[in-house]
Amino acid sequence: MKQFLPLGSIVTLKESEAKMMIIGRSQVCEGVQYDYSAVLFPVGYTGSDQLFVFNNEDVDIMFYLGMQDIEEFAFRQAFAEAEEEQANGAVSGDEASTAEDDTEGESES
Repeated sequence: MKQFLPLGSIVTLKESEAKMMIIGRSQVCEGVQYDYSAVLFPVGYTGSDQLFVFNNEDVDIMFYLGMQDIEEFAFRQAFAEAEEEQANGAVSGDEASTAEDDTEGESES
């Protein structure tokens, strides 16, 4: 089962010295799904043009592990199970994208 870092974790990516703080998981950018979204640390969120997406395998060094409590562990367990179900074909990528697109349209109304 895929393991995810908690929000607030601070990492560097391979071939980069910039520290990044994870602020989101399972992000879709331009039709591609990534494990994380992050912002530069210590600057933080300054706009969507400074939001970075990457996968577990891109992480080089972890400087800080974000907060973990019972709620975080339960969320990560459910999240990993849902990701595994999706990967096993319970929901195809096209169906997931369509459902997500429909939800985005509703929230903008």
